[in-house]
Amino acid sequence: PHATTRRTAPLAKAHRHFVVAASNASSAVANGQFSVNNLLQGRVDVLCRCATSALWYSNGIRADASLHLSLNDTTASVAGAEVRGLAPDEKTFALQLQRALEDDGKAEAAQEGFELREARRRLFAQKSPRN
Repeated sequence: PHATTRRTAPLAKAHRHFVVAASNASSAVANGQFSVNNLLQGRVDVLCRCATSALWYSNGIRADASLHLSLNDTTASVAGAEVRGLAPDEKTFALQLQRALEDDGKAEAAQEGFELREARRRLFAQKSPRN
C-alpha cells in the first residue's frame, strides 16, 4: 500500500497585534513630555524595548505585526508594514513616539505608520483594513 498525502491549502499569514498596557504611565509620558536623553524617567525605555521586540526581527521590520501602546486615555499604534525610518534602537523609537504624542494630530506629516487614538478619534493616517 502506498502512503497517501492530503494536500491542503496554504495557511494565510496571520497578522500579529502586540498590546502594551501602560496604564501607570504618567500624563507627561502620554503627552510626549519626556526626555529622549533620559528614557529611564517615566520608564519610556520599557515601552521602547517592547516596540523593538514586537516590530523587529534579525533582518528588518516585521510587516505582519502591529504594536499598540495604551498610555492612559491615548493609544499609539505602529503598523510594521507601514512605518518608515524606524531603527532598532530605543532612542529613535522614543523620538518618533514623542513627535507623534506632542503633535496630537496637528501635523499630518507625522511619522508614517504611527497612529494615535483618543476617544476613537483618528489622528494619524494609516492604511488599516479595519478603519
